[in-house]
Amino acid sequence: MTSSAIVTTQPTLTLSSKEAVLRKILVDAAQEIDKEKCQDDRLVLRFTGGWVRDKLLGLQSADIDVGIKNMTGYDFATRLFQFISANLEKYSLKPGRVTKIQSNPERSKHLETARMRIDGLDIDFVNLRSESYSDSCRIPHMVCLTLPSDVSGGILT
Repeated sequence: MTSSAIVTTQPTLTLSSKEAVLRKILVDAAQEIDKEKCQDDRLVLRFTGGWVRDKLLGLQSADIDVGIKNMTGYDFATRLFQFISANLEKYSLKPGRVTKIQSNPERSKHLETARMRIDGLDIDFVNLRSESYSDSCRIPHMVCLTLPSDVSGGILT
C-alpha cells in the first residue's frame, strides 16, 4: 500500500495601495505601543473575517476586520487614532473618529468592538476569539485565543 502526502500552500493576499498604507500604519502603531509593553504582551494584529474571504475570491471590500492579541479593539483603535494624529505628515491622511460598539447579550452581541474609518476604508477592531454554540442555544460561548489556535487570517506584523 502506498501513502500520499497532501501539500498545502498558504494563499497570498494582494493588497491595494490603500490597504498597503493601512497595513503599514497598523504595524507602525503596534510597534509604537509595544515599546511600553514587556515581550510576552506584544501586540499581534491579523486581518480577519469577510474581508479575507473576499480578497481570496478576488472581490473588492472596504470593510476590514482586524483581530488583536493582547489589547481590546477599542483600546487599540483609540491608540491608533492618537498615533495617526501625531504622524499626519508621515501618512498624509486623517483618521476618522473611533466609535465604540458595546456588547449587547440580549441581541446576541457578546463582544465589544471599535470602528474607525481611514482613507475610505471601514475598519472594525476586535480581540481575537473563538465562538462555539451549543445545540440548545443560539448565543455563542466566547473564548479569547492565542495565535496558534486562531487561524482566521493573516498576521500583519
